[in-house]
Amino acid sequence: MSLFLAIPTIVADAIASIPADAEILVSDSAGLNPVILYRLPAAALLTAIVLVVFARHHSRRNTQSPPAAIGPSISPLLLFATGFGLFFLTHLLGGLTVGLVPAPHDGEHLVRSASAAACVYGWAIVLSALAWLWARRFLYEPQKSVRFLNLLRGVLWLAPLIPVLVLVSDSAVVVHTLLTGRPPNPIAHATLEQIVHEPWRPAAQILMAGAILGAPVFEETVYRGFLQSAWGRVLKNRWLAITLTAVLFALSHRIGIEPVPWHAIPSILVLGMACGYVFERHGLLAAIGLHAAFNAANLTLALVLVDS
Repeated sequence: MSLFLAIPTIVADAIASIPADAEILVSDSAGLNPVILYRLPAAALLTAIVLVVFARHHSRRNTQSPPAAIGPSISPLLLFATGFGLFFLTHLLGGLTVGLVPAPHDGEHLVRSASAAACVYGWAIVLSALAWLWARRFLYEPQKSVRFLNLLRGVLWLAPLIPVLVLVSDSAVVVHTLLTGRPPNPIAHATLEQIVHEPWRPAAQILMAGAILGAPVFEETVYRGFLQSAWGRVLKNRWLAITLTAVLFALSHRIGIEPVPWHAIPSILVLGMACGYVFERHGLLAAIGLHAAFNAANLTLALVLVDS
């Protein structure tokens, strides 16, 4: 049971610590990589530019729950219940399915993880789709004819987010190193390490598909589609709803037998804030697109770094 609870953490979100501190793989284990110290000012400058542009164009938008959220005719309690129910039902059915599937004969960790991921993410995608189809009758989403374009919009939002993620991740690495005397391990999970060293294996490809497709669909449906929409109805303020949901999203990645390291939590929090804002602007597909692009970019970078 504990394995499938850890799958989303092991595969999809542990890689949040990779992009900014991956060079540590070749650095002196006793101190910081000098590249980070040079990169921090550049990331800070680019982040300032991004925030200024963002403030000029978006800070005066209405703070009430926007059209992308669930409509006012549905109770916030029902939204909360649906979000948490979807989360627990997915893990319950996934865990039961894992127990019914015959264990791999070789008992290898990567193969066992892939088998569990296929069960959990299979249920996650099916149940997320059913839950969202049920909720769509309460959903007011303008420009329905171009809604699939929002998936691409979400992917494109990754570009201005990159310097912010680099700044936050590098800062967390610096703080971790100063407090512990050692830089963090950018690939701190056995499963992820096997994936990036043996990406051609079917088991690794199943896990990568789960990270790029399964985790974004499931997590964005739960956190943004239902929980953030519920908070928006209760608080009548989208920024409070975005923030509370992002905090819950980040802290949930400490769950599991191989939780995300603490120094990676700030990066996940930034991703959660960005996905929440994109959800309010463009809808659920855009949030899924951004989350999927983030995971795909980090996984690609990890593969390139290990290969080099």
